[in-house]
Amino acid sequence: MRVNMPFPYLLLHPNIPKPLHGLAPRTILGAKWWNKTKAQAKVKFDFHCWACGVHQQEAKSKQWLESHECYSINYNTGRSEYSGTVALCHFCHNFIHDGRLLILYQKNQISEGYYLRILAHGNNILRNWLGKDTSIIKHPFEPNEPFCEHEDWHKVPQKFNNLTWVINPRLPLADWNDYHLILEGIRYERKHQTFQDWLNFYEQS
Repeated sequence: MRVNMPFPYLLLHPNIPKPLHGLAPRTILGAKWWNKTKAQAKVKFDFHCWACGVHQQEAKSKQWLESHECYSINYNTGRSEYSGTVALCHFCHNFIHDGRLLILYQKNQISEGYYLRILAHGNNILRNWLGKDTSIIKHPFEPNEPFCEHEDWHKVPQKFNNLTWVINPRLPLADWNDYHLILEGIRYERKHQTFQDWLNFYEQS
């Protein structure tokens, strides 16, 4: 059973910019805040995925909901502001995190079929929303840039409540040092000071 509440635009949420990896509201505000926030997101729509509408008991692969922190991101200024937490089924959540998913596949930690099913799941939802001929989909076995970089981004309905993802091609992109997180009005600087720091950390993990 599905409810009439899916928000498919959540599948357009970009991967978190590398300079902000490891810097998240859950780590800043602590476990008590995170546990409360997760629970509120799951019960808000009676344990249905916010993106596809499936009830957690009928979800593909994993019969639970996973929590995803959402951000408004400006790729020209580096400003990333926490906008709230949503509850997603396993397939929708991993579709958003396709960069991590691709790495898991490359490390043989998930099968090719599993990887492709997750991408197909998300792409089907986007086609149902935007039209079967939409080019706003993710392609397998390659890094997918933020959808807001796509030449057809202007065709996507832009009323995403308080979520905005901005790239102005006429302006320079933010440097590594420009990226920062805004959480409850407070600015937090990146955890990894340079790309090399980031690379060293994730190569060792």
